Amino acid sequence: MDKLNRILVIDDDESLKQEIEASFNEEDIEVVFSLTKDDALKKVGSRQHFDVIILDWFLEDPESSMLSQLVLGYLFERSFVPIFIWSKHIDDFNSVRETGIIKYPDVLVEGISKDEITADKLRNKVRQLFENSLTARISKVYRESITENLEKTFFELSEIPNEDLASILKVLVGSEENIDWSNDLILNLIHRRLLGDVAFIKKLRTLLAAAAGNLGTEEFAKRRKIVNKVLYFHGTPGIVRCGDIVAIEADGNVIKYGIVVTPDCDIEQKNTRYLEIIELRRVDDAELSLTDGQRQNLKDNTSSSFYYFPSIYVNGNYENDFVAIYKSKFIIEGSFESNVEKYPKVPKQLSYTGGFSLSDRNVHLIHICSNSNPYKSDFLQKVHANNSRVGTPDIKDLLNP
Repeated sequence: MDKLNRILVIDDDESLKQEIEASFNEEDIEVVFSLTKDDALKKVGSRQHFDVIILDWFLEDPESSMLSQLVLGYLFERSFVPIFIWSKHIDDFNSVRETGIIKYPDVLVEGISKDEITADKLRNKVRQLFENSLTARISKVYRESITENLEKTFFELSEIPNEDLASILKVLVGSEENIDWSNDLILNLIHRRLLGDVAFIKKLRTLLAAAAGNLGTEEFAKRRKIVNKVLYFHGTPGIVRCGDIVAIEADGNVIKYGIVVTPDCDIEQKNTRYLEIIELRRVDDAELSLTDGQRQNLKDNTSSSFYYFPSIYVNGNYENDFVAIYKSKFIIEGSFESNVEKYPKVPKQLSYTGGFSLSDRNVHLIHICSNSNPYKSDFLQKVHANNSRVGTPDIKDLLNP
């Protein structure tokens, strides 16, 4: 089991320092101490990683948690790490936490009173917090392995003369706005090193095998979140790409949902100022009139007319199950100004900030999420060849009761 290597203690009570250090040093755990908010932010900003952070709640102020909340907000922007609120004001922490204003995930913050857990007992409690967070332990394995293999990757790239590397990357980048292939080159080199890293594979396998025995009690809503994380990726892309799931709006109202099926290479070409979109509708759409048997076929990926897109995150929830209707494809044209050449001589990708038209009606595209590979490939293969799911993990099994 991966042990704690380094912790950060943020507490203005300097009298605790010696006792805490003595306790943790018994297990060769390095303790870094900060007495002030500014020093804590400096240490976190240095990118030195801490496995766990212990934070006093009324830092530098006997009547307010404002500085402690600032530290939490700063950490949320820079470092994934479990937080242990260790304070004599734990009731105040719990009250503030209930308001929802703390900018740090609840699952990563635990509060314990200093009156209940003294400095000499703190080590065991902190170790327990870390060991109970599977995400924290996995992140430790990945962080150490990726860092090591990232350095090896760039040593490998440095063997290529600069002028040759530049010419290679130029070909892979293509249009200045498309770095996908260049990005894939770097990430694939790192990925290959991880797959060949025996120590990494062993650690990760051990963690996941141990955690597998604890599954089976999750709420159904939590499973939907997991499915969403696997099948889609989010963000705010500026450029329209194949596999984007979009809402089409007119006059401020959504008139259709769809998934872009124009190949990326076509979207980038000068003669393509339109998008092919396959319509998406909710599974429970009355106009579809799906029977229970047809809905089951959707979930089993055996339907010849529809493709199932479960748990798309729309309007704040994951309860949105959609189907792509193979035969319902429409064209959206990219707008252009009257004084601009319709088909410019250089590639110009279509942007979400640009205007579009659908059947002579002005519309806007709103990016919801993008279908992730290998599931995007699975969908496109189903669309064009009526054949799919070759080697693709059926993550949708998580949605079975």
